[in-house]
Amino acid sequence: MEKDRLKNPRIKSVTLRTPGKSRKWPQLVYTLETLPGEDRQRRTVTLKCSLAQAEKEFAKVRDAVAANPYAAEHLPGYGAGDDKPLMYLDFVARYLSRVYYERKSGTYALKDIAFKKFYGSVVRTAYRNDVPVKEISSHEVDLFIQKLQTSLTKDGRRFKAASINTYLRHLRAGFSYLKDAGHIENNPFDGKKVQGPKKGKAEKAPYFTDKQIQEILSALQQDKSRPGWHLAAVRFSLLTGCRVGGIINANANKVFQDAEGDYFIELEEKGSKTRDVPLPREAVELIHQRQLEMFHPVEVINRNAPGRPAGPYVKRAKEGFLFFEVTEANSVTRMFTRLMNALQMEGTFHWLRHTYATRALERGQDIYRLSKILGHSRVDVTEQHYGHITRRALKEGVDLFTSSGFVPDPGARVTPGEDSELNRSAEGE
Repeated sequence: MEKDRLKNPRIKSVTLRTPGKSRKWPQLVYTLETLPGEDRQRRTVTLKCSLAQAEKEFAKVRDAVAANPYAAEHLPGYGAGDDKPLMYLDFVARYLSRVYYERKSGTYALKDIAFKKFYGSVVRTAYRNDVPVKEISSHEVDLFIQKLQTSLTKDGRRFKAASINTYLRHLRAGFSYLKDAGHIENNPFDGKKVQGPKKGKAEKAPYFTDKQIQEILSALQQDKSRPGWHLAAVRFSLLTGCRVGGIINANANKVFQDAEGDYFIELEEKGSKTRDVPLPREAVELIHQRQLEMFHPVEVINRNAPGRPAGPYVKRAKEGFLFFEVTEANSVTRMFTRLMNALQMEGTFHWLRHTYATRALERGQDIYRLSKILGHSRVDVTEQHYGHITRRALKEGVDLFTSSGFVPDPGARVTPGEDSELNRSAEGE
């Protein structure tokens, strides 16, 4: 029942049916734009008025739909001035349909999760089933925050303040849409934010040791039941420092060579930002291996998951996506979380990125250049996470410099004839 109520997409067109032998009153017929794979849906509203009045109403509604097919006042029972109150589930259906058809695919999944969490945590428990949006106040929002702070994620961890604030941000945007449509006077989510723990000036980014990396790669190589992209995704992140978004969006068509013949890949990750990442030889070979898989995606999908529809993955393979089997971030994070649990090891997929940055700095990479490679907006962001590594490298350099004997101990006795820089300089004088 709830699933059917959530299917309320935008209005595609509206027509007027005139009275006839089997129809006493005029009718407005709304044709609704459905989700892919669904049959066409219509909603009929009977107007108990004269044909002349119905034609005026039809012209008014038709112009309104042409101007904004998402406006809440088009359908009876959904308007801000209607007697029937707008319910939470009806609002969510309309709002998410708008997001979906405006092709905001990057935020649709997060908004869907946020509204479902609010429904499950507050609406369903406090009101048993549904509630008019006018009755949702800041008290319900505070209750939602409290429940998230005291509950655990699927991985058995506490919700981070950043995650809770992400949900609040998407809910605030949805209720702003309600406020603009005239359904509510005040947005109950305005000013709601969870304060996270204060970060130190130089927070150390966690990373995997060389031994741990060997254990991770060995476990992936030895498990023949795993899809091939599991090992490839881990190696690609270690070789490029990419995030989960980089795995999903990495495209063979974005690989290029500069004037010196070095390979780079243009990655699109956080906030749709792009950056050029240098590709070492191992990364280029990995890309070539993934391209061979892209030539027969149906066989790859059937080998990994027999019976699964291969259509979406075939499309991604044709578009050049290196990890065409991966369509959402949860697939990557869930795979790595389960791997960590199996190895009884602490860490997330993002630690691979920290490992890449740590190893680069330890091998002499300049922190400014590394900041550009990682796609940080400012160098101080890189210094905050990895500054302790550069300071350690400076200390090691000073220790090496002072232990070389260039700066002698004034209390040490110099033996005549000793072949040293100090003796030779004294003889020259």
